[in-house]
Amino acid sequence: MSAKKQFFAVKTSEIISSLHGHYDSRRKDLQSYLDKFPTGSTPYYIGLAMFNNLKNIKGLKKVIMLNAQGEPVLTISEEKLNFAYSGKKTDIYDKYMEGTAKDGFMYSFNNINKLMEVSMLMFDESHNISNYFIAFFTSDDLFKDIKEFAFEKNGEIQFFTEGYRLIYSSYFVSSFKEELNKGKYLETFETDLLTGIIIAIRQPLSDAFSGLQKAQYNSFFFTTLSIVLFLFIAFIYLRIIESPIRKLQEGANIIGSGNLNHEIVIKEKNEFFELAHAFNNMVKDLKKFQKEELKQEQLLSITRMSVGLNHEINNPIASIMMGAQLSIKLLDSIINSTGDNNIDKLQTLRNTAQQISDESKKISKILKDINNIQDPIIEDYVDGTKMVKVKFD
Repeated sequence: MSAKKQFFAVKTSEIISSLHGHYDSRRKDLQSYLDKFPTGSTPYYIGLAMFNNLKNIKGLKKVIMLNAQGEPVLTISEEKLNFAYSGKKTDIYDKYMEGTAKDGFMYSFNNINKLMEVSMLMFDESHNISNYFIAFFTSDDLFKDIKEFAFEKNGEIQFFTEGYRLIYSSYFVSSFKEELNKGKYLETFETDLLTGIIIAIRQPLSDAFSGLQKAQYNSFFFTTLSIVLFLFIAFIYLRIIESPIRKLQEGANIIGSGNLNHEIVIKEKNEFFELAHAFNNMVKDLKKFQKEELKQEQLLSITRMSVGLNHEINNPIASIMMGAQLSIKLLDSIINSTGDNNIDKLQTLRNTAQQISDESKKISKILKDINNIQDPIIEDYVDGTKMVKVKFD
């Protein structure tokens, strides 16, 4: 019910706008014509000029001119120009004078002759009111436009003046008259404050609610369709975003577990592709840093080991070398003073001492070289054990 009343309110607003448009157009035509007369023009001059040009103003049928006191001074129509007024003021013109003095113009409707009434002012040289004009225009165009707002089926638009005197009705369907007699209809009334016209809109209940139900159905259908389309678009959009996000998340978990050889692959050329590329570069830099750090740790370990070896082995080796050298010297002196029977045995003993000395020198050199190790590399050997490949200066 409220939706239908809102529909009636919108239609009423459109009708009122059409009414004002017609009245405004007539007022502007009359104002343009009156502006041509010099200030202080006599009623006789104005009346004669308007009588000769009345047909040139669209729809103008009649003009009544009052003086500042509201006394009629002349009337102009297509047939005659009448100056034969008594000059006595009558109450009939009070409403025109009051309404016009308030806003400079007034709109009303003549129910008897079905004419649009437009009242206006004219001022003298001192900017005081000199005359009132009450102009009567045909309403054919007004009612013709109102028919365009009528309902397609069994609807009715009516105009009333004060006292609800009917001046126009749009319905011609006998079936609607039957509905009116039965009281089965919806209606709304609104008074246009500018023209004083009362606008009534009626429609049978059956048509009113059938249209409302159709509108509700259409509204429900299009609302549902919009929601489905929105959800579909949202689903596709989420799929486009969700897949690369999931790949990034899974890749981060794998790399976080220690597998720095994993690479995140996103084929679509978008922001996620750039993010995955940056992430992979970060992992490569991390691997490089980790490798350098491992090498430094290996080098430090070997350095520490060489210090220990030098301390633990070098001293005994030095003692062995000194003993071997001393043994060689003693053996050389013994060999020179001994007979042939013991020379071979002594020579063998001397060669053994020389070998001990030579091997001790080799060990000493190796210990010295350990201090100068560069780029140690740990590799897996055939049986799974680890080997350190070293490079000396």
